Amino acid sequence: PTMLNGDPGRLRQVLTNLISNAVKFTEAGRVTVDIQVESQQDKKMELHVQVCDTGSGLPPEKRNMVFEAFSQAEASTARRFGGTGLGLAISSRLVRLMGGRIWVESEVGQGSTFHFTAFFQSYEGASLAVMGYQALKGLRVLIVDENEANRTAYLELFDSWQMNPQAVANGLIALNKMERAAHDGAPYQLVLIDVISPEQYGLELVEEIFGNEALAATPIIMLSSTNQIEDRDGSSSLGIAHFLVKPVEQSDLLDAIFNTIGIATVDQRAHPDATPRDQRPRRVLLAEDGRINQKVVVRLLEQRGHLVTVANNGKEVLAAFDGTDIVRFDLVLMDIQMPVMDGFEATVAIRKRETNTENHIPIFAMTAHAMKGDRERCLDAGMDGYLAKPFRAKDLYAIVEGAMMISGSDEEMDNQPLTQGEPFRLDQALETTGGDVETFRELVGLASEEIPKLMVQISKAISKADHSELERAAHRLKGSVGVFRAERATAAAQRLETIGRKDKWEDVEQAWLVMEVEIRRLMPALSEAARG
Repeated sequence: PTMLNGDPGRLRQVLTNLISNAVKFTEAGRVTVDIQVESQQDKKMELHVQVCDTGSGLPPEKRNMVFEAFSQAEASTARRFGGTGLGLAISSRLVRLMGGRIWVESEVGQGSTFHFTAFFQSYEGASLAVMGYQALKGLRVLIVDENEANRTAYLELFDSWQMNPQAVANGLIALNKMERAAHDGAPYQLVLIDVISPEQYGLELVEEIFGNEALAATPIIMLSSTNQIEDRDGSSSLGIAHFLVKPVEQSDLLDAIFNTIGIATVDQRAHPDATPRDQRPRRVLLAEDGRINQKVVVRLLEQRGHLVTVANNGKEVLAAFDGTDIVRFDLVLMDIQMPVMDGFEATVAIRKRETNTENHIPIFAMTAHAMKGDRERCLDAGMDGYLAKPFRAKDLYAIVEGAMMISGSDEEMDNQPLTQGEPFRLDQALETTGGDVETFRELVGLASEEIPKLMVQISKAISKADHSELERAAHRLKGSVGVFRAERATAAAQRLETIGRKDKWEDVEQAWLVMEVEIRRLMPALSEAARG
């Protein structure tokens, strides 16, 4: 099926964990992913996913253990590669939530195949997608990539889209095939070129194509394994339709093809007023003093190919512009409460610099504030939008990539439920990292250093009756625990922050005791989840 309704976050986490493990334990050979329809009844469809590797494999007695948290097939493997099987335990839970099951077939020295099934609903709006795919039917496309596995994957993908693809390993063969096809009256309608190809650099191949009168009108999509500025700038100056950073998401490649050949994407047809995702790497200035939130934002944006510069306070933000060079960055993600100079002051200073110029850099508030009217304060200060912490990865991407101007609402922030169960939500915390277990472990490591320091700062602020310091420290603590979706600890930090802001100390002792209890519950749980 072209499209299905389901939970993309859970599916993404399972696939990320299984593929990451397969890559980690496969020193040579390959990793492949296959998806088939297992069964279908009415509008309900069961998919069967296989992640196959040529790695070390598992002995029979260890195959079921790997789905238990903090278990590895061999202790030596855990020491060598790190990890304790947490990702597979989480995958097992998520698969059950999607109504499916998970199992493994493996032979020692021969590799492993992890299987899982999951249920989805058919997508009633699939006719929109069919319109787009019909436009791809029979499209003559040439793939130029030195890697045989890449060529095979693109050929299979384009075949599934009913295109007419051919693949070659280098630029010399590509030129010959293009010239022959043009001579025969059936020129290629699209060419995908890897930046680095043997015998000929990708950009040089493009110059050859555009310098040939018979081939110059051929649309080209450039693929690269890096974000090298010279490659992006070179492709732009040559007039290449799209520049994509590998590994390329299937949906991004499809959108690029649709846009290149002049077909609106499915989302654009369904929502014609929506702003399409800008696939260019963006230069982002992140103003954030919390190390945990810095790590989250930098990792998420770098995974999409964006370039991030970090400033720890408002003064560092202004210094990053090198005087008046406002256009150095594409946008600013601005925390509100920072030491030395806060986000409001920094924004006002930037807007003042822009006076009598044509410059206007987008600035988005990114804050754990949860008070009514804060969004309006941000907009009044000259900011362009608002992203509430803890945020979802897709909301961050939407702002950076130009698909959304304002995220979050006062109502959403003011009514966060207080959980009665576990001290934090592991599934949602992993969603923050895009399902990356290793990033989650890094965040827990930072938390074990950062959170105790913040607790000491809060304790000192209370003993000195320093309301402004209490507000700042509690605000940072709220942002730090919020990353893990620790809602009870977040609520406790919010209560202390409010006490500091309003300078009402009659409840501060009780609020501090609650905070201590929640942190004592949270920290061991985080350590256990990330152990190994």
